[in-house]
Amino acid sequence: MSVRRLRRGFVLALLAVGSAPLSAGPLLPPAGPIASTMKTLAEVEPRIAINSVNTPGNSSAMFRITQPGSYYLTENLTVNPNMAGIQILTHTVTIDLNGYRISGTGGINSLQNGIEMSGPGAAGRVVIRNGTISGMSANGIRLTNNSSTFPSQHLIENVIITDSGQSGIALNDGVIRNCQIDGSAGSGILTTSNFELLVEKCIISTNTINGINASRATVLDSTVSRNGAAGIRIGRGIVRGCTLTSNTQGVFLSDGGPAFGVIVEDNLMCDNAAGVVAAGINSMIRRNVIRADGVRQQDGISLTGTGHTVEDNMIVFKQHGIRATNTGNLIRRNTVIVCNTPFSIVAFNRVGVIVIPPSSAPIVGSSGGGLGTTDPNANIVY
Repeated sequence: MSVRRLRRGFVLALLAVGSAPLSAGPLLPPAGPIASTMKTLAEVEPRIAINSVNTPGNSSAMFRITQPGSYYLTENLTVNPNMAGIQILTHTVTIDLNGYRISGTGGINSLQNGIEMSGPGAAGRVVIRNGTISGMSANGIRLTNNSSTFPSQHLIENVIITDSGQSGIALNDGVIRNCQIDGSAGSGILTTSNFELLVEKCIISTNTINGINASRATVLDSTVSRNGAAGIRIGRGIVRGCTLTSNTQGVFLSDGGPAFGVIVEDNLMCDNAAGVVAAGINSMIRRNVIRADGVRQQDGISLTGTGHTVEDNMIVFKQHGIRATNTGNLIRRNTVIVCNTPFSIVAFNRVGVIVIPPSSAPIVGSSGGGLGTTDPNANIVY
């Protein structure tokens, strides 16, 4: 086929396509108002910025939240003396600190809280997360309204609180998770009601009084160290899986309020002047490792209350391993190692036989050893 014929065929094909009927959409828009296809600012960021327009302050607070909703901080906030940083006067509020810092002026007074609840409308269900609060002359966070009427159900998570003039966090009840609290002139965490508190995966240190002071609480997987009084002071609840170091008492089971029914288990307590001090009644203290490194200090476990069960603990290098100055306690299956006085127990307690086992000869294979007793409740001393 010649080149001329190919060109002619190509031109005829183009003309055929060009002569085909073409259709297009309607030239008139559908009936009704024209709507935007773009998202509004409220849809892109549905939360409310904390600023002088949305949350104006007054003489008592830099910013005030008066309506339920989700709020966020847009910059660092320096709080004026004798004022709160953010004041909540309603319920069901979420505050995202958005990685920013609320800073105070230091010192000690009763007015400068980083975030506080105030007024009869401040009913509870406050969520605070993701930021730092430092140098407040009162509390880093204070959520303590209506403590006698109903649980508040607060949640505080991923917040660092340092150098508060009173407590790091003071609240009725709720959940505190993944927080770091240190340097408070009072307690790191203080509850002001008999409702429940859950603390988990927190680091709480160098507070002048207690690390945690709670009437009813569950404390899990937390590190509590170098506090001036108890690492954890509790009246009812659970302390499990925690590391407690260099406090005056590792755990103090309070004799005030609902002072019974505490479970203290599977904790590591190092270099506390006393490991566990158990006032109150009917608590379970088990499977803890309590030791001193370098200097013998006070008691591994001190029972000043009654009805406690103490079992399966290992206590190393203390003045007294287990001391009971009250009656009616059950003490069994504990191991006490190189303590000056392994046991000091008044009459009318129940105590598994105390055995000093012989040292074993060399063992090769599957025989040898022996503890000198077959009593399953025996306490072992060496």
